[in-house]
Amino acid sequence: QVFVHGENITFRNIYSDFEDGIIENSSLIWNSTLIGIFGNGTDFIKPNMSIGNHTIYFTVTDSDSMSSTASVNITVNPAPPIPSILSPAHGNIFAQIDYILFNGTATDYEDGVLTDNSLNWTSSKNGFLGTGTFLNLTNLTAGTHLITLAANDTSGLRSTTSINIIVVGRGQVLANKFTDGLTAKNISFNVTQNVTQYAKLPKSANVTYAAINVRGYSP
Repeated sequence: QVFVHGENITFRNIYSDFEDGIIENSSLIWNSTLIGIFGNGTDFIKPNMSIGNHTIYFTVTDSDSMSSTASVNITVNPAPPIPSILSPAHGNIFAQIDYILFNGTATDYEDGVLTDNSLNWTSSKNGFLGTGTFLNLTNLTAGTHLITLAANDTSGLRSTTSINIIVVGRGQVLANKFTDGLTAKNISFNVTQNVTQYAKLPKSANVTYAAINVRGYSP
């Protein structure tokens, strides 16, 4: 079996002894080839098992000093880092001339808090953006960006998290309102029908991107 470092591992076993019946926990020994004796009894949880390949032995000794042993092999692997993007928020919209604050963190069970070159920022449009907890960038390419924060730990493990942001270019206008000024509408359908709604755009608008989000339910 394979586990991740920091995971709680349940150890459970059974035994039988014709003469003694029930044997006290002090004579029920759990032993690992990496860490030695680490527990007693038939059922317990061991947190923070050491990284590596363990052969686990369960030894039962009765009142006649007769012993029997069962074994199992387990592997405990390093835990991957956990990155988090604090800003910008998913779906945020910026002008191309805006400065955008990128703030991210990552924690790792073995390494603790990851910083500096352990954190890498990339954009689906601009490629590599920089490293570290904070970036303050402007003049990103106009359009929708998939922003990814990758965290790398000293075990060579890598994890990522991503958000989308929209950058509106110079001279562009982001239209997100209907002609009546609302940014969202609730529409009820009693029968199968088509409904048309109009967005408000400047007369000189050159539309390069359009999207519609629809959410609803059926009673």
